[in-house]
Amino acid sequence: MLDGTAVLVADDDPDNLEMLAYIMSAEGATVRTASNAREAMELLPDWKPDVLLLDIEMPVTDGYELLSAIRSRADLRNVPAVAVTGLGYPSDKDRAFEAGFDAHMTKPFDGAALVELIEWLAAP
Repeated sequence: MLDGTAVLVADDDPDNLEMLAYIMSAEGATVRTASNAREAMELLPDWKPDVLLLDIEMPVTDGYELLSAIRSRADLRNVPAVAVTGLGYPSDKDRAFEAGFDAHMTKPFDGAALVELIEWLAAP
């Protein structure tokens, strides 16, 4: 269970955003959603997530740039981040890890596996 875990979900696809938020909420997480990088950054001055779930392929500012912007803040530098993306080639995974993501989950994903990953990343 993710009781009390604060999760930021950023994805430009409304269906993916809704599904991720539903899965996290159903497990007890506190979820805030953003459909783009700007919206995600607007949530952060007043709230600190425990885990980030970021889509890579978003328009204007992609998930790599968003993670970089988030990690540029001292208070968010160590927040674990998961790339939740349709990009599943080994080179895509390598790029995500090089960009600073802590984990990579390819869409379509297994909800139970994602919850287990979030539990592990959010553990003290």
